[in-house]
Amino acid sequence: FGYSVSISGDYAIVGAYSDDHAGGSDAGSAYIYHFTDALSLGPTTAGHQAEATPLPDEYTLRQSYPNPFNPTATIRYQLPEPGNVNLTIYDLLGQEVRVLVSETQPGGWYRARWDGKNEAGKRVASGVYLYRLKVGEGFLQTRKMMVVR
Repeated sequence: FGYSVSISGDYAIVGAYSDDHAGGSDAGSAYIYHFTDALSLGPTTAGHQAEATPLPDEYTLRQSYPNPFNPTATIRYQLPEPGNVNLTIYDLLGQEVRVLVSETQPGGWYRARWDGKNEAGKRVASGVYLYRLKVGEGFLQTRKMMVVR
């Protein structure tokens, strides 16, 4: 098995690491995984090519997993087009706990990892937390997750 990449036209390729990275010295930090819409890379055998995958059809914020979690949770979302993305964790009182993403991102599939820590780097208490995805002025969705210590 090997990898084969064939690109034509203008593309931006965004690098990402695998889940195996979680055991490293940066384990538990907020990381973003970008799955590019321009092409799909994966194992190939002789004569097989990587195939392009289309952009998502709609904005989606998926349920975090695992849920409940300890020590980290993964949050997946998708963007059908570029946008100013904010992914934020809140407590049940509506107080901001941690900003995971605050940047413009191209359309595609994403994953963010929350390590159960607040902005000061301290572990949050067990309980229910809200995570909210806001993209520009047109998309806003909130879901629940539970931290168990």
